[in-house]
Amino acid sequence: MKHANSYGGAKISLTSITLIIHIVCIFQYHQTSQFSGMPLFYIQSVLVLLFIDAVIAIINIIKLLTIPNLALFYLRGFIILIISYTIQEDFLLEILLYIDYSIPTRYRNNWKYSIMYLSLYLCLLALFQFPNPLFGTAFLSWNFKVPLFWDYSMFLLLTILFTISLFFMIYYREQLLQSRRELSLEKSIKSKLLHLNQRFQDYAYTAENNAKRKERRVITQKIHDSTGYSFTNIISLMDVAISIGDEDFDRLTEIHMTAKKEAKNGLNQTRKILTYTRNQEQPNTIEDEASILHLIRTFRKVTNIETRLEMVNSKQSYGKVTDGILFSIVREALTNILQHSNADKVFIYFGEVREDILLYIRDNGRNYGETNFGIGLTGVQERVASVGGRVTFQYSIDGFTIKAEIPINKGEKKYDKDSHR
Repeated sequence: MKHANSYGGAKISLTSITLIIHIVCIFQYHQTSQFSGMPLFYIQSVLVLLFIDAVIAIINIIKLLTIPNLALFYLRGFIILIISYTIQEDFLLEILLYIDYSIPTRYRNNWKYSIMYLSLYLCLLALFQFPNPLFGTAFLSWNFKVPLFWDYSMFLLLTILFTISLFFMIYYREQLLQSRRELSLEKSIKSKLLHLNQRFQDYAYTAENNAKRKERRVITQKIHDSTGYSFTNIISLMDVAISIGDEDFDRLTEIHMTAKKEAKNGLNQTRKILTYTRNQEQPNTIEDEASILHLIRTFRKVTNIETRLEMVNSKQSYGKVTDGILFSIVREALTNILQHSNADKVFIYFGEVREDILLYIRDNGRNYGETNFGIGLTGVQERVASVGGRVTFQYSIDGFTIKAEIPINKGEKKYDKDSHR
């Protein structure tokens, strides 16, 4: 649809330019010929040629942008040469006709051929300025005068400058099309990866529909938490690799190793969840490899987003359940920033405030307005509420904010109570 609209607009623009140029040429030639004493047959012949050239130019524009029609294109070039051969001293008309003839070539696919053809055509047009020594008297000539060297030089200079400008236009168009093709390919790859990631999470969510309601919710949440972040990191790493191309082999190797590490980490977490499902044991989600600090370091490395962590009056651990909840909140926040935000700054505050643990995460990404919560944010609410905590989500023009308050030791007491049932 976009290409059709672009071609339609190009047709209208080129047709308008062609009509204006030919109207100016016909009017200019008619005015100058009245005082030259030329025979009426001579004047009428040139005017007829200009009219025929205008008709062919319009047909050529319509056909050129849909079905290549080289016959009309070359026929028009021949007619312009005849007109140039006939009115040698009127350089203004020749320059206008050459410009009008050259502009549509920028829409041809084979731009290198267009450049060679226009260069050859310019040489022929220049030779036709001295037809008598080369070809004899023009068959429609009348009182032919050899053009002055200054006039002839200005004609060549103007046509050469225009041709060079047209060449740059054609080259810029090709570079622009190439950039658009690369951008389209990058978007297509990213869309497919995100689609596969979404399909995987949807499958993980629906695979447990026949299990008990509580087990299904727990398993789905854990799969989302463990694999969603890893897959999002891998997608971001692949985007970076695509943008680098073959320019930096060392950087590509580093990206591939990081992606491998993230895939391995996601696989290990998935295995732990499966073990938990089979043995009904609480998996240890907080290890050195999967700590909050590791999440933040990996996030910085993958995205190059400025991420600042401020820890005030905090302990190394608050128990298995509380640590797991804090870990899942940070992971879900970073995952949402990668998937739904164009943030370039993230601030994370973690510490004790009176009898609560305060976790505050803010980014400066785009505000999409309040929407229905997905699996991740809903799971965060449920986990925080299960230990008597509070969590709020705030959208603003400055970005998105998550604020969680968890009572100290409540989570660990709940875990101990549940484990002894």
